[in-house]
Amino acid sequence: MKKTGKKLLATASAVSLAALTLSGCGGGSAASSSAVQPSETKKEETQEQAELAGAESSAGVADHTQGDPIVIKIAHVSQEGVPIDLASNKLGEMLKEKTGGRIKVDVFPASALGNNTELLEQLQMGTLEMAISSVAFLGAFTDSTALLDLPYLFQSNEAAEEVLDGDVGQEIFSNLEPAGFKGMTWMATGWRQLTANKEIHKPEDMKGLKIRVMENQMHIDHFNALGASAVPMAFSELYTALQNGTMDAQENPFANIDGNRLYEVQKYIIETGHIYDTSPLLASKTW
Repeated sequence: MKKTGKKLLATASAVSLAALTLSGCGGGSAASSSAVQPSETKKEETQEQAELAGAESSAGVADHTQGDPIVIKIAHVSQEGVPIDLASNKLGEMLKEKTGGRIKVDVFPASALGNNTELLEQLQMGTLEMAISSVAFLGAFTDSTALLDLPYLFQSNEAAEEVLDGDVGQEIFSNLEPAGFKGMTWMATGWRQLTANKEIHKPEDMKGLKIRVMENQMHIDHFNALGASAVPMAFSELYTALQNGTMDAQENPFANIDGNRLYEVQKYIIETGHIYDTSPLLASKTW
């Protein structure tokens, strides 16, 4: 990472933790989509990080208000207004405040700069500063993320947050660094739910169903094992595929189902809560 990028990481990390408040999803169980606030411990840690950044600036250790103007692009594939988009914009507001307007953040939602795979490639090349990618796409760079793709791994939001904010989450971030990614913080869009144009009450009802999934082998194997025909497809192509009947079903968190108006082309939501969908905020190490 270039010298300028390194100087910004401490401030950006503290600010991204605070912005994470807007992206937390869940409830008391895997099938819930109600938003929850971070635990008191996480709030205290966020406050301490912010105070530390402020103290460093006051002491002259790192004054990020001085220097050339910087523009940071943050891209993701979800629609404008969903939790991770709100958090991205909040991060921009907080960085602007911390740096006296020297750092400006431009947010590009809805696959404006490419799909998940393309965004990760741009991070590696250094043509994009930050991106929020579904963890399912990170398996191409480290096997350690495969754990998070296991269906029904977590029983609650609290259990997932404890793992991601602890040693396991930090180890995954460390394992991504050789590929050119710097993990900033974990975000969440909620629990993944199934939608379809027919009622589904038991695994046998999945037989022959053409379901769009992310390009992740564990996700593909999961739905094929239930008798469905899982087809990897870019999220930006999903609405049209459901509309014209190319796909019969799909699975996504409620935020994406609502944000992309998938209810217009799907009749039923089956609250499976099969995966806690986490999307880390990643920075380019070559920036």
